[in-house]
Amino acid sequence: MNFLHNFKTGFCCALRGVAEFYRRPEYLVYMIVPLILLLALYGIAVWGARELYLWSSGFLPEPQDWYDGWRWLAVLIRWIWGITIFITSAVLMGICANSLFEAFGAVLFDSMVAKFELEKYGRPAERGNFSTEFELACVAAGFALVTLAIGFFAWLIGLFIPFCGWLLPSVATCRRIGCSYLWSSVLTHNALDRRDELFEADNWLVAGFGMACVIMLAIPVLAIIFIPGMVLGGAIVYNEHLDTVLEDVG
Repeated sequence: MNFLHNFKTGFCCALRGVAEFYRRPEYLVYMIVPLILLLALYGIAVWGARELYLWSSGFLPEPQDWYDGWRWLAVLIRWIWGITIFITSAVLMGICANSLFEAFGAVLFDSMVAKFELEKYGRPAERGNFSTEFELACVAAGFALVTLAIGFFAWLIGLFIPFCGWLLPSVATCRRIGCSYLWSSVLTHNALDRRDELFEADNWLVAGFGMACVIMLAIPVLAIIFIPGMVLGGAIVYNEHLDTVLEDVG
């Protein structure tokens, strides 16, 4: 039953990461800055949706051009079109919130992990040169895209599974999502060449960590308040478990 213990340990690492983040008030800047950028982008998106409605409404019938008995229909058409644009914009912003927040905070999160590991574990960052960091960023981006693709296709298949179809994309992506929150530690320790060994050192541990991340990410809108903590959770998994396993093997 050791795999269940490892799964639980990984799950708890995510929760510990969130607790560590909010235990350090000075770390809040790592959440506030990308949040401000996200809100600014959403402000532009709201303005764009309004402009789209004003432009497209010019192609809709004007109520005053209709007979008195049918003006209500023209008003209704315009209302339906406006509500459609509003709902579509809101849904798209909600779906993209987590990804955009992570994208805006990516560089800050790497610095946060470097600071956290130095404070908690006494391990300074071992950054490589620009080409190494660029290569790591490309590999991480490719890893994220494949994860999204797997989750999307698992979601499509899950649509045909009654009652518990939503479990399929969660199970299919929980380990990969767990791995995605280890990238900051991989960058901090210049461990690109060891990424496969790290990710496979304890699959159940990483899966448990990823499952906790999936659950927190599934909380609409509020998921962004957990993301910096999940990044720290990845640092805990790396420093207390995976890196130790590799050292023992070596």
